[in-house]
Amino acid sequence: DGYELSFLAPFSQRYYRRLGYEQAVSAFTYEIDAQKFRPAKVEAQRKVERTPLANFVDEVAEYYRQTVATQDGKINRQPWWWHYLTLKNKWNVAKVYDSTQMTSYAIYEIQGTNIVVSEMNYQDWDAYQTLLNFIAAHSSMVERFIFKDYSNFYQGHYSLEPGEMNVHVEPYMMGRIVNFKRFIAKYPFENEFGTMFIKIEDDVLQSNNGVWKVSKAGIEQEFQEDHWQIRGKINDL
Repeated sequence: DGYELSFLAPFSQRYYRRLGYEQAVSAFTYEIDAQKFRPAKVEAQRKVERTPLANFVDEVAEYYRQTVATQDGKINRQPWWWHYLTLKNKWNVAKVYDSTQMTSYAIYEIQGTNIVVSEMNYQDWDAYQTLLNFIAAHSSMVERFIFKDYSNFYQGHYSLEPGEMNVHVEPYMMGRIVNFKRFIAKYPFENEFGTMFIKIEDDVLQSNNGVWKVSKAGIEQEFQEDHWQIRGKINDL
């Protein structure tokens, strides 16, 4: 179908590893006592509206669609997916506006004495800080802030004392290179690296197998099987 990459949430990593997939994304859960939450500094105050997600799911989905291409690890959700999320969860959304344009949102839920933030999407620092301020305003209502994050980056700044924050990390998504030639041609190499000869071993997709000559000028298959510098399974790559 023309895809370079495939991602999935596995029922068994061992099973999908045999098909060329490997651990790619981790899920972080941060638990912070309300009094230890780090206050945010906002240069310019912005308007915040809160509502059940189901009431404005189309607006939130459109904002997500516009930002998905510029952020790592985002998956383009179809309309049925958004609808499913509103059926499965009793989520609220806090939407931040700059004048009349939405600049960020946070999807959250009050669960007993906790506020659980399932997703934050923003395009600039002030919008992000505004979201954190909105969440911090619940400190008199809840005992604990819980953030779920899938960015693969540790967010120690949530707490005044990161060492007193409970952080749980668990495997989440697996990924696979489907078409090595197209994938590597699009890969955003930052430095000039000359020419590399990479030998790929793929037990499932035979079209990826062989030695590939890779340079900034392009990629082509090398027909000398013993002429390689880097060798590995498609999983390792």
